Amino acid sequence: MRWDQLPKEIKEKMLERQAEQNEGFVDATVFIKDIEADKEEGGFNWCITPEENYFWHQVLHFVDFEHFYEKYPKKESVVVATETMKEEMTITEALEAGYTLCGRGDRRWECLTNIQDLDASDFLEDDYYLAYKEGTVHTFNRKGLSELLADVISSDEADNSGRDDDAVYDAISAIDFSYVHEQIQDVLNRFLTYELTDIKLIN
Repeated sequence: MRWDQLPKEIKEKMLERQAEQNEGFVDATVFIKDIEADKEEGGFNWCITPEENYFWHQVLHFVDFEHFYEKYPKKESVVVATETMKEEMTITEALEAGYTLCGRGDRRWECLTNIQDLDASDFLEDDYYLAYKEGTVHTFNRKGLSELLADVISSDEADNSGRDDDAVYDAISAIDFSYVHEQIQDVLNRFLTYELTDIKLIN
C-alpha cells in the first residue's frame, strides 16, 4: 500500500495523529517514504493512538478501508456542498475551477467525457453535468474475499463428494489471502469512479 493509494479521509487521520504526537509537525512525505513510519521516523506511535495498532494494521496492511469507514463514516465535504450550489458553468469556468470530466445527465452509468473534447454540437443533443474532481476507489474486503472463495470452492467440492458439513468451507476461510487481496486491490486502484455533480455544463 502506497500513500497515493489511500483515500483522503485516511490520509487526513494519519496526519492528524502525526501532528498530535509531534507538537503540530505535519509532513506527508514521511508516509510517502514509509506508509507505516513510526514516531522515530517522523510518523507516530501507532499503538498509543485512540484507534490502536490493530486498527491501523487492518487498514494499511490488509487494505481494509471499510474497517476505517466503520469507525469514521464519510462526511460530505464543505467543498462539495459549495460546488453543488452553483447550477451552471461554462467550459472555460469549469476548467478554471479545476474540473476535467463531465457526463450526460440521463446516462450516468456511461464513461465520462473530457471537458476539453466537447464542442458546440455536443450540446445540441445532450445535457452534460460536471463530475466531481476527485474519483473514488472501490475497495474489496479481505474477509469478503475469503468467504467468497470458501463458498464457491466448498460448494463445488460438496457437489462432487456429497459432503454435508462445513469442514472445507472453514478450512478455506482460515487461509491467509492477504497477498491475493493486495493484488486485487492494486488492480482496483487503477479504476476510479467519478460521480456527477448537479452543476450543468453549458457551451
